[in-house]
Amino acid sequence: MTDWLHSNPIAHRGLHRGKSVPENSLAAFEAAANAGYPIELDTRIPRTGPPVVFHDQTLDRLTGANGTISNADYSELAGLRLYSTDQNIPSLPEVLDLVDGKVPILIELKTEDDTARLEAEVCNALHRYSGDFAVQSFESSSVEWFKINAPHFARGLVGETMADLSRNKMDACDPNFLACEHTGLPESKQEKTLLAWTVRSYAEAITAKKVAENIIFEDYFPEIA
Repeated sequence: MTDWLHSNPIAHRGLHRGKSVPENSLAAFEAAANAGYPIELDTRIPRTGPPVVFHDQTLDRLTGANGTISNADYSELAGLRLYSTDQNIPSLPEVLDLVDGKVPILIELKTEDDTARLEAEVCNALHRYSGDFAVQSFESSSVEWFKINAPHFARGLVGETMADLSRNKMDACDPNFLACEHTGLPESKQEKTLLAWTVRSYAEAITAKKVAENIIFEDYFPEIA
C-alpha cells in the first residue's frame, strides 16, 4: 500500500519554478509527472465547491487578492491567477484528472478551517481515483478520521520534529508513515516509514536519508530510479 513512498523522491507542491511555474499549479504537477516524480500537494476547502489545491490560508502571497480560501466561493477562486501567470487555483478533481495515475500523489489536508467537510470531500474524490496516493496531515484527528472512515487509504502524520509525532498521537491515528522536517529528524531509523521534508539540496538529502526512507524536495533535481 505504501511501497512507492520508499522509492522516487517526492516533488514538494509539484515541480515548481519560482513565479514562472507556480507551486501547487497544474503546470507544476504536469512537470513533475513528466519527469517521473511523485507529487506532494496541499488541499483546503472553500466556502462552496470542491477542495482546492493551495498551501496558504490567505490569498495574498500567490494571487495578490485579499481574503482567505475558507471565506471564498470556488467560482471566485477559479478566476484568480497564481503570480500573474496563466495558472489558476486548481481543484483537487482537476489535479487528479491531470495526473491520472502517471505518478503517485501525496495529499496533505490543511485543516485549520472546515475540517470535517475537507476530509469528506477529499475522501470522496479519492474513492473515484485509480492511481496511487496517500493522505497526510499535521493534525492527528484528521489522520484518525481516515483511519475510521477510509482505513484502506495510506495515511501519514506530519510534524516539524519527532516530538510532534508523539506515541499518544500515533496510537490514536495509527499512521502508516511519518513525515518530519529534515532539520528535526531523529538520530536513528524508526519502526514506521519516515519521510523528510522539505529537502533543498543534495547535501541535505544525503543527511536526511541516513534515517528517512525518502525525501520531499524542491529547488533541485534529485535522481530517480
